[in-house]
Amino acid sequence: PMYSAHGTFKLVLSLFVLGDCADVQAPDFQQMIRVSQEFFDCCETGKGWAGCSQFVTNEAALFSIEAVDALPGPKVTDNKSVKDYLDWMAGVVKQFGPKATYEVKAHGFDHTTMTAMYYAVFAGYSDYVYMIQICPKEMKVRGMTKVWNDQYAKDHLPGRSQEL
Repeated sequence: PMYSAHGTFKLVLSLFVLGDCADVQAPDFQQMIRVSQEFFDCCETGKGWAGCSQFVTNEAALFSIEAVDALPGPKVTDNKSVKDYLDWMAGVVKQFGPKATYEVKAHGFDHTTMTAMYYAVFAGYSDYVYMIQICPKEMKVRGMTKVWNDQYAKDHLPGRSQEL
């Protein structure tokens, strides 16, 4: 078969990004999107590892974040696994109580990298993005990245003084 340079690049990128998860003949993209949505909802409602582990490949699934640890409490950048982040997020939801709301503003799915993207707003004021990598073999989350301006979140906490 003939492959374009772009098509070959996409195949190599998929194999590199997906690793062991790449050996799937016909991935079920709709199921991957459902898994990512259920995982996202579980995470954002503060169910922690205990409530969300069924959506994750294993305890070592990687988590990364772009943040500066501006908020008081446990440092979000100390979380290196999805498991750790889920438990950190459970603490945030517990602390915020009924104000721990979220609204998804946009979402999408990249069929090449098997990655779901969610742009959302937490508690009505703090924007963030999740990139959730799905393993099509297991239909579970295999890794996650969060991009979040936690300094902005600290500076604009609703109903709080600016001196934290």
